[in-house]
Amino acid sequence: MLRTTNGTTWKRIRTPNPFGAPSELTSVSCVTATRCRAVGDFGGNSLVLITSNGTSWFRQDSPNRGAGANYLLAVDCQTTSSCTAVGLFFNTGRETEKAHTLAMRTIDARTWIPVNTPNPSPKNSDNFLNDVSCRGTTCTAVGVVDPSPGTKRGFILRTTDGINWTRAATPTATGEIELRGVSCSSTTECTAVGIEWNSARTVFTSRLLRTTNGSAWASPSPSSEKVGHRANAVSCALAAKCMAVGGFNATGDPAGDFKSLVLRET
Repeated sequence: MLRTTNGTTWKRIRTPNPFGAPSELTSVSCVTATRCRAVGDFGGNSLVLITSNGTSWFRQDSPNRGAGANYLLAVDCQTTSSCTAVGLFFNTGRETEKAHTLAMRTIDARTWIPVNTPNPSPKNSDNFLNDVSCRGTTCTAVGVVDPSPGTKRGFILRTTDGINWTRAATPTATGEIELRGVSCSSTTECTAVGIEWNSARTVFTSRLLRTTNGSAWASPSPSSEKVGHRANAVSCALAAKCMAVGGFNATGDPAGDFKSLVLRET
């Protein structure tokens, strides 16, 4: 883990690694300069780390869903005691099993509770959540449902109480869509980013979606969705004032060389 206190100099911070298994952190959220949580997995088990001073990190107990592997991919904390994390899990661990959406939350700074989330049909699909953004108990999560090769679709889940999640309607598309990041500036105004593939899955285009009421999603700027651009994450300080990051090349070929990409909404 890396940390900066002046915006320019980064230092590596020692973090606990559960004994006997490889571990990786995939997301971090801070509510103050020193109070943060990070999530990931160790050996296919959910992993949550917490710090109250910015330097000393400790592992928090976090539950696993099912009997298979659990992976936390994103976390968002609103206060030191209110956080939501999302990812995926496998119910039995069999090689042919499909992934299920995973969400958990804490409301007392210590105890993490798994929360049921919808899995888009058909039942034999891989379903996973890539990112989450919350304002109070209202959270929006984005992910991907993958029934079979060539049919991958992005989907969006929303909760207003932190517990009951429902799927939001999203625009149809001719190609496969992967939603990778989301940021909400209020309980009703959110922006999601990702990519859309052509029918042959040889060329990709950036995909931008926005809601102003929490439920109806549409592209805020079709002219900004360009071939060769892929957006992986987004942050919105205000509604319609967002920064997205990812990569780009001239052709949209996923095997091509990429350069870093920053998109700024004006």
